[in-house]
Amino acid sequence: MLERYEPSGQARTVIGPFTTVTSVGEPELELSVMKRMFTGIAATWGLDNYDPEKESDDYIQAVVIRALCGDFFLGAHEEALKFTFKITNASRGLTHQLVRARFAAWGQEGTRDTNQENFDCLMPETISWVKKLADDYKDIVERMRLFIRAAHSAGIPFQDASYITPKGLLTDIVGHFDYRALRDFCANRLSNTMHWEINRVARQMKMVFIEHYPILGLWLMPRCEVSGICQSKGTLFPPCGKLPLRKDQSPTHAATGQPYAHPIMMNPGAEGAKVAAERLEYESEQDARTRISKWALDVFRSHGNASTQRQLFPGT
Repeated sequence: MLERYEPSGQARTVIGPFTTVTSVGEPELELSVMKRMFTGIAATWGLDNYDPEKESDDYIQAVVIRALCGDFFLGAHEEALKFTFKITNASRGLTHQLVRARFAAWGQEGTRDTNQENFDCLMPETISWVKKLADDYKDIVERMRLFIRAAHSAGIPFQDASYITPKGLLTDIVGHFDYRALRDFCANRLSNTMHWEINRVARQMKMVFIEHYPILGLWLMPRCEVSGICQSKGTLFPPCGKLPLRKDQSPTHAATGQPYAHPIMMNPGAEGAKVAAERLEYESEQDARTRISKWALDVFRSHGNASTQRQLFPGT
């Protein structure tokens, strides 16, 4: 009989989505981060007589905001901001997606050498709609747990017995992001043509981040919101309806001319009420970005350093 240690899970089979996202550590003040970004901007653009401690807070924020608007290169200086997320009760299907398109440094709860007799498992909501399938799903998962117990009793190592665990096994993972990587992650995963679980996690990450960085958080958005028009080009999920389609785009057929593989009801946020709510959220954030961007430009133009203005914004 193997010694049982590091018990993982409570033998739950839960209906997804089930993840929660929290921040780890004490994030810096947003202004402190912007000062570092601004220092990098000044070095990049070779600004003369620059002392970050003597510039006004408003001016520092204004220059960073205008950089986010695309007026000039910010790029690598976005990496001045570091942020850590803890994602709890994520399926191994989700963690597989996270490492396939790697934007951050990840640390995951181990399943190889731990006792998985009582592993928790996620059931997709669509399966729960069909009672027979839901009952079969739970039964199969419980049989896996019984198999692991029997394997342990027979002396099979933890790492070998756990091979039978499913894609839906729940685990915890920590992601260390910089702001540049987080923007890239959100540009991809906030799209409603993504898998529902990772889309929901991306939304939770944005909500957690914007609590600490309300200005910088406004620039976490999917590519469709950057352009104001649907950017869906895949073959799995049809456009969600939040934004206007491109001229060459169809709501029913992919670029290949074939019907989309999944019905629109499987898109995250594709239900009518959710689409309307997301459109209002997008319009509200777009309005906030417009207002703050205009404020930043006004601050920049009223700044007394004419040389800086010419270097950063030729033509102002």
